[in-house]
Amino acid sequence: MVVDEDSRSESSSADEGKENTKFLLERLKALEAENSALALENENQREQYERCLDEVANQVVQALLTQKDLREECVKLKTRVFDLEQQNRTLSILFQQRIRPTSDLLLQ
Repeated sequence: MVVDEDSRSESSSADEGKENTKFLLERLKALEAENSALALENENQREQYERCLDEVANQVVQALLTQKDLREECVKLKTRVFDLEQQNRTLSILFQQRIRPTSDLLLQ
């Protein structure tokens, strides 16, 4: 009887070992599948972040180019304003000189 109980105990231990192994293998497969899904998601997010970073870099370059163009335009406009102010002063002087002789004639 003792031998019978020992063989049952060994058989029971072997069955438990097989069950544990089966459970661990299933758990391992599930974790590997989850790991693969996470790796794929990680790769997709990395590509999305790279595209986003490229877009931001392009927008920064465009903004810098626009800023440069606007600065150049401002310099041109300042020069144009200065030239127009000079012309305005000159025309004002000419206008005053033209009016003076007429007023001098009227006074006489």
